[in-house]
Amino acid sequence: MGKIICIISILIVIISYILIASKKLNRKNNHLFLISKFGRKFTPKHKFNSRFKHGISDLLMSDPDKDIHISTWDNESLLREKADIHKTRLNKYGRSKLNGEMFFMEKEGEVFRKDNLGEKIYV
Repeated sequence: MGKIICIISILIVIISYILIASKKLNRKNNHLFLISKFGRKFTPKHKFNSRFKHGISDLLMSDPDKDIHISTWDNESLLREKADIHKTRLNKYGRSKLNGEMFFMEKEGEVFRKDNLGEKIYV
């Protein structure tokens, strides 16, 4: 009877060791799986966002009457891109709409907008 209990306890220890080792391997494999899943998900969205930005900037560049809206929560790179589009439209077309106001550029390079009476307000 004592030998049977000893053999059963040894088998229990061996089985528990195998279970603990397999859980550790699963955690490591799961971690690697999650990292690769993150990489697969991140890349296509990033490419889509890049293509989307280029499409919007091309649309804004082609029409100076489309409004460029600059808000307080825009990050620095987006602000720079919008300002560059605005400057390019001023140089190319002589006018550009920014935050609902139309700005104009004279041949000398001076930028102005018009008030309600039609008078020039230089910026």
